[in-house]
Amino acid sequence: MTEIPEKQLEPETIQTQPESVDAVASGNVPGAQEQVASQETKPEAPAEKKETAVPEKTVNVRNSRDNVIYIGKKPTMSYVLAVITQFSDDVKEVLLKARGRSISHAVDVAEVVRNKFASGVKTEVEIGTEKVTDRDGRTLKVSTITIALKK
Repeated sequence: MTEIPEKQLEPETIQTQPESVDAVASGNVPGAQEQVASQETKPEAPAEKKETAVPEKTVNVRNSRDNVIYIGKKPTMSYVLAVITQFSDDVKEVLLKARGRSISHAVDVAEVVRNKFASGVKTEVEIGTEKVTDRDGRTLKVSTITIALKK
């Protein structure tokens, strides 16, 4: 290794900021008095009057997708609770949709709702097949089911 003389290692000290506010106020720092004066004499903006707006009435409009529940890997009772919640919000029809391995799970949800919680619920079942492209670019056919639960 090459040794570096100690004189090169010592940083030069350059004072870029005044040590105190008194030095700025006394005028020892050029251009600082104008900056201090501009900060001290800033006028405050007048307080604006806030108008109290009358809140608009919200209309409870339900979207056609609001009553669709997609069945996945959650526990059965989570989906049952979602269906019961929809029915308690005065929805007349709830759709359970599932694909592939979740189809049996959707049937379980529909049966629990129909047999345990809402005995007057009618069911309509629609089955089908969807074409799905996987990550490798292959086209797969996946079975689907839609169960309509009507109050």
